[in-house]
Amino acid sequence: MKVDVDRVPFYDDRERFFGWVLGTGGILGQMAAPDYPERLSKLYKESREAAAYSNPNGSGIEVHHSAEDLMRQTRDFYEGYVKQLYGRQWGGVHKALIHHFDDGKNYYFNSIEANLDHIEREV
Repeated sequence: MKVDVDRVPFYDDRERFFGWVLGTGGILGQMAAPDYPERLSKLYKESREAAAYSNPNGSGIEVHHSAEDLMRQTRDFYEGYVKQLYGRQWGGVHKALIHHFDDGKNYYFNSIEANLDHIEREV
């Protein structure tokens, strides 16, 4: 999640495009999944483990203090970080999703919003 895609040495534009597609699909698929709100406590544990692995002395690592803290900050994470990822770093490929639904809506975004609302009610 914290990788600057502009610094990834892609072989060519086609490879870069598929990187954008994979990144976009990964985060949208995860956050839109029906069980995303229930999986946040496991994601919290994963983030703690990743932080400890990335920097064993813990300095400079942003980690949530609890699973509840992660839940409280999920909407801000989505609005402030994820949207800029798929809007800027991942080339805006998310816009093509409307072509996959007959009514032109993006059901991934609808599901994410429903999940964020659910998480906020839980906290």
